[in-house]
Amino acid sequence: MPVVIVATEEGLAAIPGGMREASLALSATKLETTLRVVLPAVMPSILTGLILAMARAAGEVAPLMITGVVKLAPSLPIDGQWPFFHFERKFMHLGFQIYDTGFQSPTWTRRAPWCSPPRCCCSSSSSCSTCSR
Repeated sequence: MPVVIVATEEGLAAIPGGMREASLALSATKLETTLRVVLPAVMPSILTGLILAMARAAGEVAPLMITGVVKLAPSLPIDGQWPFFHFERKFMHLGFQIYDTGFQSPTWTRRAPWCSPPRCCCSSSSSCSTCSR
């Protein structure tokens, strides 16, 4: 997150004040200036920060994928038997779960409840924008 924030701050600082002043001089509101002038100008910096953050996250997960992380480990690598730490066992890691969900699972939208199409409960005689009747 700090990478994205720093990139956004640098992008905002790079926008000339004259662009904002010109927009305000043409009777645009502060909201219109932000949405129509500042945001499009700073968007490349924001996207650069997002790409760098995703690359950093993937880079931090890559060594874990090589050293033995799995999607589902049947038991913990720690127990009450000597030696207490069993480094030969596979283990789970939250970073890998996020990486797998974000980059590897092509069907996650079918399982996500917020991605299902809206259901229509109108009668066939009424006009409805959901089902286009």
